[in-house]
Formats: sequence, C-alpha cells, structure tokens
Amino acid sequence: MNSVKASQLVPSLRGSAAEVLQGIPADKLTDLTTIKKALESRYGDSHLTQFYGTELKTRQQKPEESLQVLATDVERLMSLSWRTLSTL
Repeated sequence: MNSVKASQLVPSLRGSAAEVLQGIPADKLTDLTTIKKALESRYGDSHLTQFYGTELKTRQQKPEESLQVLATDVERLMSLSWRTLSTL
C-alpha cells in the first residue's frame, strides 16, 4: 500500500519539492518513509500537505480492520493535513 501512495505522490510533486526526489536512489522512490524523511529534512513539517493529502486520499480499510480504527486514522490524517495547511 505504501508503494501505491509513493507512486501517487512522486508525480504530484512540483518545483523544488520534485528536486528533493533527485537525491533519493531510484529503488527507494517507492518507499513512502524515505520520501517523507527527505521532504521533512528539506522543508520541515509545514510542507507535508501533499503527503498527508495523498495518505488521506488513498486510505482504505484494511482486511480485518474495524470501521472505528479506519475512522480514527482518517481523522488523524485530516487533522495533520489541516494543521499543516494552517501553518502555511
């Protein structure tokens, strides 16, 4: 699932955010954690709007996951996205 999210995030990045990807080895461009760390290292937390937005858009209920757990995670992602947007 993280590789799907990474594959959606990578082409959506523009400008200097896309340039950050050039410092990541090609085999790591499907690793969401590596991409997130590179963006955090370059920009800090305030530029993670796209990251959390992509996480939110692609979040699906996992097998055996209750709706309550899914809802809690969606709320967490919404909060992170909103907090990131409000600090810009």
